[in-house]
Amino acid sequence: MKIKRKGDVDYNVKEALTTPPTFPPLDDGFVIDQHVYSNQWCRILTIKDEDNNKQFMVDYSNELLQLALQNRPPEATKVHYRLLKSDGRVRREAEARFDDLLNTNKVVATPAHSVNNYASPWYPVEGRKRCRPVVPSICSNQLLRQVQRHYPIRDCQSKISRILNKYRSAKTASLLDVKDSYRSIRLGKNAQLLSQVHARGSTLTYLYMLDGSSINAKVLEWCVNHLHG
Repeated sequence: MKIKRKGDVDYNVKEALTTPPTFPPLDDGFVIDQHVYSNQWCRILTIKDEDNNKQFMVDYSNELLQLALQNRPPEATKVHYRLLKSDGRVRREAEARFDDLLNTNKVVATPAHSVNNYASPWYPVEGRKRCRPVVPSICSNQLLRQVQRHYPIRDCQSKISRILNKYRSAKTASLLDVKDSYRSIRLGKNAQLLSQVHARGSTLTYLYMLDGSSINAKVLEWCVNHLHG
């Protein structure tokens, strides 16, 4: 039996998510292109803007967001212990990545009224080519893991490494921008509210999927499967 940690929340998912899911409207300037996958609490779409530029998007149902906000966990620490222990160079390079994300509108400042207890600290990780920030999203992931025990994202049996390598240079892959993996999959309004990070002395909101989310692999499988299909 899994031992509960201090601050863990039992969301009673099976009892709470019994009605057909509803979803918020898309961000301004976007319309639905195609439905890729949906279940009791999430949906994956392709969306397009006024210039017909297409991209993938994932969002959570209104019912899941309501469940999350009605059962808020204790506020997480704003500074991760790994950030405190990190090398100065690695930290600076990873922090600069937030500037890049802000400049490309993949991350935005969170309005004060939207900041919630699912906001996460971050820490830097040094990769082969660059340093990047990882957002563990402990509280959001706890919710997502509980909901997936009852309503899992169905396995589409895609071989990501083989298919993604095949389609990175394909025209459809370029149009739908999967070259940067799940970091190019847009988040809908509800998913954005559960994708906040304490960084740069404030709270930021990711508009695209971030390192650390427990559903990254499953969502990417469906996106790649859509390209393959």
